[in-house]
Amino acid sequence: MNELNAWLKIATRTLSRDAAARSRAEIQEHYDAAREAALASGARPEDAARRALLSLGDAYDTNCQYRHVMLTSQEARTLREGNWEARFVCRSSWLKWVFASLPIYTPARSRIFRTARWALMLGAIILAGTPGWLLFGGLWPIIWVEFIRASLRRKLPVALWPRQLYL
Repeated sequence: MNELNAWLKIATRTLSRDAAARSRAEIQEHYDAAREAALASGARPEDAARRALLSLGDAYDTNCQYRHVMLTSQEARTLREGNWEARFVCRSSWLKWVFASLPIYTPARSRIFRTARWALMLGAIILAGTPGWLLFGGLWPIIWVEFIRASLRRKLPVALWPRQLYL
């Protein structure tokens, strides 16, 4: 059982708590079924446990596959902490007036909004004459959050997108 726990720790590393719990339960079921099948075929308990663990495959590959389809802890944190932007947009009366003519709660409109936002940010920075190293250093956190949000948009169905994924 310690080998399974070590395998599970590797396979669920960096996943969010909910995703890790679901993955652990699913893997445990597969492990138990493979172990029972090995025991039914006449294997000793130690050999059955080893066969069941081998049937799960490589833990690192499993972790990589899970991270492509399930939320990671960084993505879950971005979802929790990203509400400030949506609250700011919804709280500001002048922004509400601007967005009233174009609600951005569709994937196509959100792409247009994000493109316009990036164009405005880059234009303002270039007009300000910001040096290249400062430009990259200042934009890196924004780029990183956008990268995480793009990953979230890919993983979550549109019906489950929270407000900040549209912005």
